[in-house]
Amino acid sequence: MRSPFPVIGIVLVYLYFVLKLGPYLMESRKPYNMQKLLVFYNFYQAFNVENSILEIFKYLKYLSGPQFLLIGFLNSFVHIVMYFYYMLSAMGPKYQRFLWWKKYLTTLQLAQFCVMLFYLTIIAIMDSKLPRSHTFFFITNVVIFLYLFGDFYRKEYNKKHYKDSSATNKYNNSNSIAQLSQLKRND
Repeated sequence: MRSPFPVIGIVLVYLYFVLKLGPYLMESRKPYNMQKLLVFYNFYQAFNVENSILEIFKYLKYLSGPQFLLIGFLNSFVHIVMYFYYMLSAMGPKYQRFLWWKKYLTTLQLAQFCVMLFYLTIIAIMDSKLPRSHTFFFITNVVIFLYLFGDFYRKEYNKKHYKDSSATNKYNNSNSIAQLSQLKRND
């Protein structure tokens, strides 16, 4: 590929479909109210896919060599584990008991970013064949992902495991499905 224009064309066709054609085709249907989730998901996916496309183009154009092979294999392994988790979670409630390892999946992703950051830093310091601007671009992306995943981990798993009083109130004041069913039967 000598030019990024085919990739840019694909992205433009995608944006046209998402922003114009898709809404036109769906205008007579009532959507689910998932706006916040979709905005976050689409931002993440757009950033990730666009970034991947640009990284692949730059790699093939300027950096073709074994330097980034480790990163590709590591990323592929983590994605295999990640999509296995997604598959189990999409299979329904009877598989929920097999999803106890979500925290460890996030830990694996954080470890991946740490290894990538270490490896890219070594490349930036030692390898004179690679343009430093590209290496620092990759380092910047890894730092962004490390920050985002670290922030998620901190917010999701490093809670003080529910302060005693708030946990008690939370569970005592909550209405479970069984309690709601009992209330309906009593009415």
